[in-house]
Amino acid sequence: MDGKVENSLQSKKRVIHMSYKAHFCLYKHLRPANPGHDWKTLADFLGFSHQEILYYSYESDPVETIIAKWERQPESTVSRLLEYLKMMERDDVIEDIQPFVGKY
Repeated sequence: MDGKVENSLQSKKRVIHMSYKAHFCLYKHLRPANPGHDWKTLADFLGFSHQEILYYSYESDPVETIIAKWERQPESTVSRLLEYLKMMERDDVIEDIQPFVGKY
């Protein structure tokens, strides 16, 4: 397959299609409070309002909640998620989920 076509297809893979292990890594890494580098920052990048983020902070697993809500959106691609994690300086998360999501 042509490299450009393959990259185009990969960039369209949706978060909802990631494995359970990839999702679990996200939840585990982003749950602990770490201002600017935790689930609240990711929620902001994903387009959740301040009020929504405050509301979700009372959920038993706010990371799972925001990912589950966002991954239903057409723009919820793995490549976009990885971009946000990079902007959050969360190379550790990217490294841990990379085996489960492949190259993007």
